Amino acid sequence: RLFLDEVDDVLSRHSELAKNPVDSGSFQDDVMKTRFIWINGMLAKPTVEAVAKRVNDKIPGIELVPICLDSLFWGPTNVSGLLTGNDVYQGLRYIPREMLGEAVIIPSVMLKDGEDVFLDDMHIAELEEKLGVACVKDWGYKEIVKSVLILQEPCLL
Repeated sequence: RLFLDEVDDVLSRHSELAKNPVDSGSFQDDVMKTRFIWINGMLAKPTVEAVAKRVNDKIPGIELVPICLDSLFWGPTNVSGLLTGNDVYQGLRYIPREMLGEAVIIPSVMLKDGEDVFLDDMHIAELEEKLGVACVKDWGYKEIVKSVLILQEPCLL
């Protein structure tokens, strides 16, 4: 619960940065939303779904979609830090490009320390090329909220 309270605090502090494309008299569901895919391991699923719901509720025009994966490389494991570039690619490859949205958010714990390389030696740029969408690495929920706000802005102009 404390973690989710911290997420709410970050969202409230950054709410002034969020662009609101919704006229106060229109329905939120009628607004075209900017979609971001957020990759995580299966262990984090309940938490990342709760965070995504808070982001989606607090930032008009955003659709943060958590996708939680198991590792094909290591076998049945469910932690984000053991997901490889190929695990992410295999998990997303059949999703149509337009459904992937503006960017795929990759927690930096999935990458080798200080590098843009997954544990299977796939570079994040290679994953971007294979998926046809930008991949953004972020450390934690604060950075994810900031990235979503920054990446959303050009989409609304």
